Amino acid sequence: MLFRSMLQYRWQDAIALFDRALRDRVDPWTLANLGNCYWKTGDLDQAEYCLRGAVAVAPDFTAARLGIATVLHARGRFEDCLQELDAAALTDAGDIHIDSRRGCALLRLERYDEAQAAFRRSAERAGIFSYPRLIEFDRAAWDTVCGGAQIPAHPQAVFSLGNVAGTAGHVTLISCDPAYVRKFGFAFMRSFAERARPAALHLHIYDPDPDIIEEVRGVAGDCSLANFVVTTEASPFPENLPRQRRAYYACGRLVHLGRWLQEYARPVLSLDVDFIVEDRLDTIVAAADGYDLALNPRAPVDSPWLDIIANIIVANPTPAAIDFFSAVRNYTLNMVRREPESWLVDQTALYCVLVMKIGRAHV
Repeated sequence: MLFRSMLQYRWQDAIALFDRALRDRVDPWTLANLGNCYWKTGDLDQAEYCLRGAVAVAPDFTAARLGIATVLHARGRFEDCLQELDAAALTDAGDIHIDSRRGCALLRLERYDEAQAAFRRSAERAGIFSYPRLIEFDRAAWDTVCGGAQIPAHPQAVFSLGNVAGTAGHVTLISCDPAYVRKFGFAFMRSFAERARPAALHLHIYDPDPDIIEEVRGVAGDCSLANFVVTTEASPFPENLPRQRRAYYACGRLVHLGRWLQEYARPVLSLDVDFIVEDRLDTIVAAADGYDLALNPRAPVDSPWLDIIANIIVANPTPAAIDFFSAVRNYTLNMVRREPESWLVDQTALYCVLVMKIGRAHV
């Protein structure tokens, strides 16, 4: 029951079960797991209390010290986080999570070279794919993203209603493969038509099957979408590379976003396809007024691959935003090609390019 609750992300159920277990016997493993569950729910006070209790019972319990470091990082106490990691390294210096967490704290402290070195040590020790393999923000990385990449062909429209290019206001963008169009996209289209019409909607489909365009056409007609365009593309990763193909489906919109900004010459609101529109979307777009783009930050902070949640992106058609998304495109393509097992490339690319452009001021 304990593991089932944790695996299903039922953190409150897991908390109740661990709490009940502690009434019978206090042990560091249960305390640490209870602390991690509290951390998952955002209760940092209880998380730190339980994890410190685990270390008090078992001072050499590396996982509990890593948990404390994670909570301290979430509180913004990055120097204290590093001290806790130093203590963990005294008993288990080879644990790959120590350098991974160290890199996250050093990055927040703007100690960029040390941070990248820590991420590389963690990745080398892991031997298999781990998220630190995606983290690069040194001058060599900047030169790579500025140098370009083998860019897929720009998608072409295959179906449209109304006049998306000429509609006032922003364009809402969703993208996915045919399976997700059927699972989530049709519901999004219906909710958009009900709540956001006559705003413009752009649906981008990866690797369309023979029936999906006609199905989309039917749903669009049924819900009377007024300004709607569908584009498609063949993934640059064939079926025999399923992991890279799936990763591209998750981040392909970033590959084309700069070009779409240029084409539309007005704001683009990129949303996850599994959203349901419950109100007009103008207020989200208005949050980026006067800025090049607006991103959705994670709270509390955790790591470069999680700290920007890529489910909502507002991009204005400024030269800086177009330049930013060109760099993000190249970072994304280079990483998916280099790392066949990669995931969360979209969030990592957004974060690392921001670090290179603003934090490290390479340009």
